Amino acid sequence: MTGIAAILPAEPGSSGQSTYILSRNSPQYDVFLDKSLIEDRFDVFYNNFLKTYNLRPLAFDLYRQSLIKFTQNDRTIYSCIALESIFVPNKEKSKKPFILNGMKIMGFESSEIKLIDKLIDYRNAIMHADIKKQIELISIFTTQRFEESFNVARKILTKYIENPWS
Repeated sequence: MTGIAAILPAEPGSSGQSTYILSRNSPQYDVFLDKSLIEDRFDVFYNNFLKTYNLRPLAFDLYRQSLIKFTQNDRTIYSCIALESIFVPNKEKSKKPFILNGMKIMGFESSEIKLIDKLIDYRNAIMHADIKKQIELISIFTTQRFEESFNVARKILTKYIENPWS
């Protein structure tokens, strides 16, 4: 399958919803553009995004896929892999300290860092089939808290677009 996807500004007065793809298989691609996270002009943001995407395509592809996943487990795994792709050097096994320290360097608040810390713990419990830890963490992770965590992941990607590193 070959395709071309594009992020285009929505018409004035619209909700920001755009659906565009060219493909032989006619897949559906639906992305909501959160304009509140794009404080500068869209064209500047989009040019930065193109440069950043070339540095870390896995991070952005997995984050996009996390948006269409139904279960919190899938969204958690995909979001954490996206963060690992940005913060963790190749062949490094200790991922969590790099992500959390990277967030500190980027100027995130301690409450946001704690959310991602717990999200990584939950991801690890899923990946290592630690049922006891999953039950412990799911008791503190309400649907709202999951959404807050995923929004922090989006903020991280947005800040990375503004000031990428290789």
